Amino acid sequence: MTSEKVLLTGASGFIAAHILQQLLDQGYHVRGTVRSEDKAELLRKKFANDKLEVVAVGELTKEGVFDDVVKGVDIIIHTASPVTLSDSDDPYKDVVNPAVQGTLSVFTAVQKDSQFRVRRIVVTSSFAAIWHTAPKGYVYKDDDWNEESQPGQSTLHTYRASKTRAERAAWDFLKTHNPAYTLSVIHPVFVLGPPIQPLPSGLQSLNHSSHTHYSHLQNPTLATSNPETRAYVDVRDVALAHIRAFQRDEAQGKRFLTAAGVFKWKEGLDGEQRDGEEYEFGIDNGRVKTVLGVEFRSLKETVEDSKRAYEALEKDYGSQ
Repeated sequence: MTSEKVLLTGASGFIAAHILQQLLDQGYHVRGTVRSEDKAELLRKKFANDKLEVVAVGELTKEGVFDDVVKGVDIIIHTASPVTLSDSDDPYKDVVNPAVQGTLSVFTAVQKDSQFRVRRIVVTSSFAAIWHTAPKGYVYKDDDWNEESQPGQSTLHTYRASKTRAERAAWDFLKTHNPAYTLSVIHPVFVLGPPIQPLPSGLQSLNHSSHTHYSHLQNPTLATSNPETRAYVDVRDVALAHIRAFQRDEAQGKRFLTAAGVFKWKEGLDGEQRDGEEYEFGIDNGRVKTVLGVEFRSLKETVEDSKRAYEALEKDYGSQ
């Protein structure tokens, strides 16, 4: 058991809900933030626990959004992001600037707190900040950076650029201000696994990656006709990586490409990885294994557990 208090932003998200569950299981006091009181109440009911405090903070781009909630916490896990994969006529105004502001908001809040006791911050970034065009067979690594995606190139490149610039801003903030706390950054790839976050509309409320997986399961031709290679990871392993990133001294100041491996969508239907399958790229997950001690679940376990979770939602809400 521990007396440390963890601030978990975006606590009702797909990844964050698993982080929350694991933190509570390990005895941490958790202050979770969400955008609205409706979401706060759903989270309180879902994770009823005396060690959980849930605060509705409003929109992430609001000035001083985290100024109050950083007070009295030891650890911050910043999963919240105002940015989604959507079209925009003004990519800087609508996507890039909010992403940077949303990431820096916790850092500026801690800086304002004259009595802060924060010692470690973990930020959720994305494979989008690591990805770059590469020859077939290239193996992506933790310290790769996406230097090529530019705002306005396309919806996807704008999103990738926003993730890269937001992370750069976080590291630059530390270089400029040299605070007493340390930073680690988690870069999940395509995240699969059982959703445990509040889903008020059932399957319609699923996060993007789960909804995509569910859609492929419902319509297998989507999977069998899709030749692209995807890197994947189980949400429970991503959650553990976030927690180990603040627990372990050797994780400080590092980036972690968090992936179990790669797959083709047809393998995502049953979780069976086929011998002889050719993948466009590979993933080096050595750092997250050795430094954080994460042993990744197999694709089969992830797919089977996801299916069970979707079936339970179908039973409760009907297929959608």
